[in-house]
Amino acid sequence: LMPSRPSLLPAPPQAPFHNIAVPILIPPTLPNMQISAQTPWLNGVPAGQSFTLTEEIERFGQWLQPTPEEMMMRGTVARQVEYVIQHQIPGSQFVVFGSTATGLVLPAGDIDGMIDDAPMFNQQIKLRNLGKAFLSSNLFKKVQVVAHAKIPIITLTHKQTHLTIDITFASNGVRNSEIVKQYVDKYPQAKTLCMVIKYWMDWKCLNQTYYGGLGSYGTFLLAVSLIQQAKNQAKARNLPEPDLGQLVLAFFKLYGCDFNYFTTGISVRGDGTYFRKLARGWVYRSPEGSPQYHHMAIEDPADTTNDVGKKSFAILDVRDACAEAYTLLH
Repeated sequence: LMPSRPSLLPAPPQAPFHNIAVPILIPPTLPNMQISAQTPWLNGVPAGQSFTLTEEIERFGQWLQPTPEEMMMRGTVARQVEYVIQHQIPGSQFVVFGSTATGLVLPAGDIDGMIDDAPMFNQQIKLRNLGKAFLSSNLFKKVQVVAHAKIPIITLTHKQTHLTIDITFASNGVRNSEIVKQYVDKYPQAKTLCMVIKYWMDWKCLNQTYYGGLGSYGTFLLAVSLIQQAKNQAKARNLPEPDLGQLVLAFFKLYGCDFNYFTTGISVRGDGTYFRKLARGWVYRSPEGSPQYHHMAIEDPADTTNDVGKKSFAILDVRDACAEAYTLLH
């Protein structure tokens, strides 16, 4: 069973940041609905009514979609972040990227953003001052500043909504967000398929690259590749294109049972293709120096020299979870 969707309703508003007119977060008025605690996406379906896997996937995907009120709150949180940044770094902007920007955000998902247009900003000197400013605003908590990393980052939690915000100063996130939008336009099924898979991977704790899992961008590219391969096979065999239910089953079967992680890489350019990892030298080594052939190899469509899956040292856990899911659904 999937866990219930968390609420994003905020607590009472906090004091504004010094003398800056920070917009107040207003809880939206939501209709009273009787929601099943176990399968709320099936609310309103008469008891005993049968439906296909595709119909349930479509309902589940709609249930995962952020409401207008949730997106309004995310926009307000982003503006509050930007107010604090601009107070410390005049002339800068806070640019939101990632799932919030693409519309593929999960309930209670993080907000990712980048500080832009600040060429005179000395990161190492002023980064900690910015962290202190977030704490002083009384709008944020759990502020963590990593000033000496290759890409400095600030992670903080918004008090009212409990949303986590990750702020960087150099990122491909904006570019990647545009790529995601382009592929969603080309393959509309990718949106629902990706959100369902992302929710499942989050539930299984397989979506953190720090622990060797697969991040949101890599997961999206896997979903796009699966759709491309399914379309190519359907066209070659003169068969109808698969529906969402078939795509979900195919995703778990391909990446749980059939895909060779040790030799094969994925490219979504054009109509999608596979390539040999060794031909590109995309084999990595463990901290002890031994080769690790099992990493997922995913070509970045914006930079063919970049392997999106190079940090996925625990990808075989993803494989095993996919195999288990396929066995349960098949």
